[in-house]
Amino acid sequence: MRKNMKLGVGLLTVLATPVVINTVDSNEVQAEYRGQVFYHLNKPANWWHSDGQDWYFFKDGKKYTGWGKDNAGEHYYVNGKYANGRYNGKNYVNGKEESIKDGYSNNLFYSNNRLANWWYDDGSDWYFFKDGRKYTGWGKDNVGEHYYVNGKYANGRYNGKNYVNGKEESIKDGYSNNLFYSNNRLANWWYDDGSDWYFFKDGRKYTGWGKDNAGEHYYVNGKYANGQYNGKNYVNGKEESEKNGYVNNLFYSNNRLANWWYDDGSDWYFFKDGKKYTGWGKDNAGEHYYVNGKYANGQYNGKNYVNGKEGNPNGYVNNLFYSNNKLANSWHDDGQDWYFFKDGRKYTGWGIDGNGECYYVNGKYGNGQHNGENYVNGKISTNAQPLDMPQYYQGDSRWGSKRYGLSTMRNTGCVPTSLAMAFSGLGKQVKPTDVADVIYYNTNEFNKREIGTSGRGAAYAIRHYGFNYSVIQSKEQLVQALQSGRPVFAAMANGYFVKGNYYTHAVILSGYQNGKTKAMDPDNAYTTGKWYDVNNIWNQRSFDPADTIMGGSFMVIGSN
Repeated sequence: MRKNMKLGVGLLTVLATPVVINTVDSNEVQAEYRGQVFYHLNKPANWWHSDGQDWYFFKDGKKYTGWGKDNAGEHYYVNGKYANGRYNGKNYVNGKEESIKDGYSNNLFYSNNRLANWWYDDGSDWYFFKDGRKYTGWGKDNVGEHYYVNGKYANGRYNGKNYVNGKEESIKDGYSNNLFYSNNRLANWWYDDGSDWYFFKDGRKYTGWGKDNAGEHYYVNGKYANGQYNGKNYVNGKEESEKNGYVNNLFYSNNRLANWWYDDGSDWYFFKDGKKYTGWGKDNAGEHYYVNGKYANGQYNGKNYVNGKEGNPNGYVNNLFYSNNKLANSWHDDGQDWYFFKDGRKYTGWGIDGNGECYYVNGKYGNGQHNGENYVNGKISTNAQPLDMPQYYQGDSRWGSKRYGLSTMRNTGCVPTSLAMAFSGLGKQVKPTDVADVIYYNTNEFNKREIGTSGRGAAYAIRHYGFNYSVIQSKEQLVQALQSGRPVFAAMANGYFVKGNYYTHAVILSGYQNGKTKAMDPDNAYTTGKWYDVNNIWNQRSFDPADTIMGGSFMVIGSN
């Protein structure tokens, strides 16, 4: 992003496209379509201009197709953009001719300098291509006409029709009258029935001894047997004599499925048939009700239990809260404060009380951010408070005159100054020159090849200080980011913070209140600290290639 260079007319003429330098022009540039011709300053446009939708290269007021020259050199343009693809028998990548021998370029597959149209091996497998893409649809090869899906003969069901090797077929597959078929025959082998793989015999999941490619096994309901059947122990379909411990989730002791109290290595449990027991059972202390191998504590099947015996408790028993002999449900005072309970525990989740449906956290109405949502007294709130961050100005007397390459902080320091505000608000106390040093001395993205800082330079600084970022691709994503409470780094074009189309400018956005967000401007005391309409903010985003080099001109900043 390029920032705040007071440029004369002579210097402005050398700028290729708007970059973030934040020079304020007292006269806003007038640009508009008149019929099919785009005008700029009442003349048919000749250069890069934004038509309100995107940036295009114009010639005589029309989006240009052909060879042309901008500050980045000579390029071939198609409809106002650098050419990508094949035109007039030549291959282009970003407006430059390239001789591509074989393989992928911009997600298109080439062979002998031509977009692939036939079967080709792309290095991972053979695919049928059309115009460089793995083809989906009807097509013809040496074997005849077939239906393709992603470059392969179709197999399965598409658009309501069955295909086998690209040909339509009426095949009886799957379950019919509880019998499983494959290719019109009752299944006899391993097949995936849509839920899992099973070993079938005469269309039924098989139980008994059978043979597959791994040898002979004992099957139970179509799976290798695991556990005890007919007095024998099985592990993956083979008879085994296991002394102790778990085998396929069953606990053994002395070659037998456990039936009593045993220590499984983590704790003592009461087992029945190798499983932690739930139900009434008897041990040396008498009869008890068990839940998952332990004496029951709490309410089960409408009855209260304390250490496996029916009881009528009140208050906390074994960390469960009772009221009138029942596990607490709803609001109760536990002696310290009022909490919302469910099944005796302070509840976390959605529940209903006299105020309607609310979200609770540990027995209290949720407040703050939980699971990506903001809550106020248990209700989802679309509003979020802005990040508390310091106000820095790039022209501050402490650093405004410090020079980095082509210019000074005062003129081009909007990006490091904006990021310093955001980082400080997120807990990393840094000054604008700290961030500027990081970008300038570790990259070529700040005042070296051109005036200002690119989006790549901003991304580098975010990572350097231990934060992460996500590029925002839509207005909806921008709203979600602001509602999350995280700051958004924004490269802006003509509008609230920029006057004219000759530069762009970086600001920090945070907070969300009824469709507006708060902006921190590192250059202008009049515009900073105010709330702005998010729709307008999104429409005023920069489309300059230097600002969108990471995939977009806005990035939400978060902690790792």
